[in-house]
Amino acid sequence: MRSIMGSLFLVLLSLSCAWAQAPPLSPPLLKVVIDPGHGGKDKGVSSAQGTMEKDLALALARELREEARAMGGFQVRLTREEDETFPWIRRKDASHGADIWVSIHFNSDFVGKARGPRVFFPSGWTLEGVKGAKSSRSNASDVRAILEDMVATKKANESLLLAEHLQRVLESVWSMGSRPSTEAQLMGLMDLEIPSVLVEVGFLSNPSDLKLVQDSAKRKAIVKAILRGLRAFSLDPRRQQ
Repeated sequence: MRSIMGSLFLVLLSLSCAWAQAPPLSPPLLKVVIDPGHGGKDKGVSSAQGTMEKDLALALARELREEARAMGGFQVRLTREEDETFPWIRRKDASHGADIWVSIHFNSDFVGKARGPRVFFPSGWTLEGVKGAKSSRSNASDVRAILEDMVATKKANESLLLAEHLQRVLESVWSMGSRPSTEAQLMGLMDLEIPSVLVEVGFLSNPSDLKLVQDSAKRKAIVKAILRGLRAFSLDPRRQQ
């Protein structure tokens, strides 16, 4: 009996040691769609020197994918690989099976003084609006509509949360004061079934912004900041609330 108990104790001890030595669980693989804005005939905005938004967006998207591969924990898909024009439905198809959608754009203004990143999330249901819709329904036939409202609310709230994370990390690259992310009527993104944002990385009309985004080291800092923001969003406990 003593020998059996002794053997059992050794087994339990070895198991506890194995559990103690086991590496921590790695975060789940995050599947991200990066949409380089414009392309082909659609050039987007341009700097005074002729730098086009469509080219810079694609370059940044490619660098973001490469950095994500090096960092690990991400699976990044681009909506376009080349300088081409194609309909929105093809872009939307890239969202199937993904967790997050990020559109990459660059900004411009007439004066040339505005600078820094701007992160936009698509407008949609607010939590208060959905509560009001629920209270006005009483028939069992409306259950499906209520559930759809809940899904839409979750997506809207998560898009806002994603925008906040990205706005904060990008501002660190510019060393700027905090500014809020912004709700906007983003055609296409409002129809996606996953959290989605549009990132205006900087202003091509501003000389300092243009110099920053054309610098390879600064672009790498931007790319790393975006990936940090995506990971922080994926681990944010508020997503479960």
